[in-house]
Amino acid sequence: MMERMCGNVAIANDGLEAWNIYQNRSFSIIVTDLNMPNMNGVELIKKIKAINPNQLIIVITAFRQEVEIEEAKKYGASIILEKPFSLESFLDVIKNMPI
Repeated sequence: MMERMCGNVAIANDGLEAWNIYQNRSFSIIVTDLNMPNMNGVELIKKIKAINPNQLIIVITAFRQEVEIEEAKKYGASIILEKPFSLESFLDVIKNMPI
């Protein structure tokens, strides 16, 4: 589904793998979780924004702690989606991103 909507899709098993993929490819939108092994979502956002301040980043999270969510916003997350969310709401976010 994401490939049909966005074209260039890659899946990473953790934040470090996502960072390694990002360094070698460009993407219209990044979708990341805050809670990941090896590199959390906030660290990934910081690294991405340091080399591409205009990158669109959607953060999905089950965290209900405002500190992590505020950090993600502070470092440049475009949208925060709190789990659980519906497929319809996720698709609406993707469709409305300025890509």
